[in-house]
Amino acid sequence: MVAQVKEIHIYPTKSCQGLALDQSQAGDWGLEGDRLMMLVKPDGTFLTQRAYPKMGEVGLYVEGGDLVLSRAGESRRFPKMIHRQLGVKVWGDEVQADDLGDDIAHQLSQWLGIALRVVAWNPAARRWADRNFVDRDVPYGFADGFPYLISNQQSLVDLNDRLQAKDHRPISMTRFRPNIVIEGWEAYQEDRVSQIKIGNAVFELVKPCTRCRITTIDPDTMKPGPEPLKTLMEYRYHEELRGVTFGQNAVLHHGSGTTIRVGDEVTILGTA
Repeated sequence: MVAQVKEIHIYPTKSCQGLALDQSQAGDWGLEGDRLMMLVKPDGTFLTQRAYPKMGEVGLYVEGGDLVLSRAGESRRFPKMIHRQLGVKVWGDEVQADDLGDDIAHQLSQWLGIALRVVAWNPAARRWADRNFVDRDVPYGFADGFPYLISNQQSLVDLNDRLQAKDHRPISMTRFRPNIVIEGWEAYQEDRVSQIKIGNAVFELVKPCTRCRITTIDPDTMKPGPEPLKTLMEYRYHEELRGVTFGQNAVLHHGSGTTIRVGDEVTILGTA
């Protein structure tokens, strides 16, 4: 089977619902529109599903110049406007972001039960991928550490086989929040691939992605459980990274501006 792109996803607001797309434009910073908004406490500290699982019920994205906010079938639109600059903290980085105003912050504060602000990435801000894994300055927005996350459908099939052998329900790839899902590879072949080509875009797979408790949140109940981390711990623990891994963090080597599409062939250019 020829390897190809099975799914494309972006996550317009960090740790909130993603959007499945038929195509997207690849850039140095990631897929167009990916994780360029974020929810923060009033002091600027970022919020994620790790502490606030109900963020997974919320969708927030830009459409036609407006902010579209949705939850449980309810949808509201807000004009996108910059209220002020706000210093925000995301992991070890502190950057200036664009605060998007009181109205949308008030609505989300009511839905999630916590005082918060909504911010957008300021084009003048800079965060750089970890130079322990890349040999140059690679920019990215509000993602955890790298501009892309690539996963392998057959790896999920293998994991679900293990879960079902223990009488657990299978899980969907949405638990792992990838940008690009590849089908046609062997299970965990992504661990042995260093460079791939999709259309005119070449990606470097630079670091196994260590997984957190967000993967354990049931999308139907928004409550965490032990799986899949408990099962992954049995065979996917990475000694050097001190965590369970699933999928690969990636950066764009060249081809910025390339449109990638579901169904595009994936060619392996290098192996680890």
